[in-house]
Amino acid sequence: MYPTKSREGPLKKKVNRRINPSRRRRQVSGLNLSDGLKFISSLLLPLALGVFTVVITFEQQKTTRHQRDEDRLAFQLQREEDRNSSRLQREEDRDASRLQREEDRTASQLQRDQDKYLNEERYKNELIDTYIKEMGQLLANNSGSFTSNSITATLARVKTLNIFRQLDPQRNIRIIRFLHEAGQLNYLANSSSLDLSSAELRNINFSYSTINKKKLETLSLAGAILSNATFVRVQMEHLNFSEAQLDDSDFFWTRTDNVDYSFSQLDNANFSFSNLSNINFSNSKLKNANFSFSDLLNTSLSSSEMKNTNVSFAKLDTVKFFSTELGNIDFSSTRLDHIEFWGASLKHINFSSNLFTDIKFSSASLSNVNFSYSWLFNAKFDNTTLHNTNFSSTILVSASFSEAKVSDTDFQQVSCVEANFFLATLSNSNFTGANAKRASFQGSDLTSVSFFGTNLYMSDFRSTKVTESQLQSALSIQDAILPNQTLADDPNLINNGQADCNVSLNESWTLTTGNITIARSNMTTRNCYFALTSYDTGATMSQRVDLLKKWDSKSWPKSQAVLRANMSIGVSIQLKGINSSGNILDHTHFSKF
Repeated sequence: MYPTKSREGPLKKKVNRRINPSRRRRQVSGLNLSDGLKFISSLLLPLALGVFTVVITFEQQKTTRHQRDEDRLAFQLQREEDRNSSRLQREEDRDASRLQREEDRTASQLQRDQDKYLNEERYKNELIDTYIKEMGQLLANNSGSFTSNSITATLARVKTLNIFRQLDPQRNIRIIRFLHEAGQLNYLANSSSLDLSSAELRNINFSYSTINKKKLETLSLAGAILSNATFVRVQMEHLNFSEAQLDDSDFFWTRTDNVDYSFSQLDNANFSFSNLSNINFSNSKLKNANFSFSDLLNTSLSSSEMKNTNVSFAKLDTVKFFSTELGNIDFSSTRLDHIEFWGASLKHINFSSNLFTDIKFSSASLSNVNFSYSWLFNAKFDNTTLHNTNFSSTILVSASFSEAKVSDTDFQQVSCVEANFFLATLSNSNFTGANAKRASFQGSDLTSVSFFGTNLYMSDFRSTKVTESQLQSALSIQDAILPNQTLADDPNLINNGQADCNVSLNESWTLTTGNITIARSNMTTRNCYFALTSYDTGATMSQRVDLLKKWDSKSWPKSQAVLRANMSIGVSIQLKGINSSGNILDHTHFSKF
């Protein structure tokens, strides 16, 4: 047992101690929050510093990396630039080196070429000098003639042909000049010329300046090869080019007289604007040749071959084409006087808009030949074969087609007055609108010929094969001699103009005044006549005749209407020409009093 006093003291202290834990807890709690805040604040600053440091570090790293990338790119660009610069420098050096080598090589080659050229020139000059010296000696030993004996002629020919092959065209002309001036190439009747057949003289120039301003005359180059030779503006007389090869040669604007081109090859030769007199082209070949604007006088082209040749705007006088083969030739706007095509073959020839005088095609063969709009005076086509030939709008004066064989030929709008078609065969030919008055078709076969709108006035059809319908389609057959040897009459343009006894007056005539009857004639039983019912009152009748379908004023501007009438005393006839507008163009009055 414990005393009370001694027990209260300790109890109170105990109570007090029991109360203190709560407060202490509050105190502890307050201490912990403050310390926590301090602790957190103490942590935030390092953390912020750390974050800032990390951010700064990242930015620095990024900047550093970007800088490194830029430095690397700059380094790469610099290195690429240096590499390109180095490559360009190497290429420039290489190009410069190559150019230098090429220049050196070119210079070396030029030097070699120049040396070679000079050596060749010296060699060729030496050849000429040696040739002239040797040939001069040969001339001296043979009385001035290479042709005095066969051995000398052969030796001279061989030496000359050999040197021609070694020299150029410019020097070859010097050889020709030497031989010509030495009298060894003369083309004269009493002298013989050195044989230069097969001599190779291509691209040689005989032009005005080349031959020292001299006229080219009395020269013989028969049989020589003269392809692409030039004779521009050269005056040539008494030359012999027979059997020569003159392809692609140029004779532009030459004046040529007495030149022989017989049996020569003249393909693509140019004779334009040239004057050629007394020329012999017989048996020559003239493909694609040009004679445009040239003058040919007294020239022979007999037995030659001319194809794709231009002879337009030329003048031909006394030219012979005997047995010549002509194909695709242009003779347009050409004048041809005294030309003979006897036995020639002409295919695809253009003679349009030409003037012909004394032209002869006898026994020739013409196919696809065009004579349209030409004038032919005294043209002869006797015994000629013509196929698909065009004479449309052509003027044929005194033309003869006697015994010709004509097929598919166009004579439309042709003027062939007094033409002779005696015993001709005209199959599928067309004379529409032609003027063939007084033409003779005697004995001809006209079975398939069209005479529509043709003027056959006074033409001769005796013993001719022709139908009545063919003749009736003509514009006029008045006074033509029919196959039965009777004279033809044109159909009367006036309907019932002869007073048909079986036709009423009112069917064709208009009776304006008086009365007219149809009475039977006492002179003939076939026709009647118009008679007045009353002589006191008289009568007037009229009829309009339409000529539009029968007569073309443009094609026949000078045509005449022939009026034949049997009139008694007191009868008058009045003719009026009225156009489509009803205007009176002309009028004529006939009467018998």
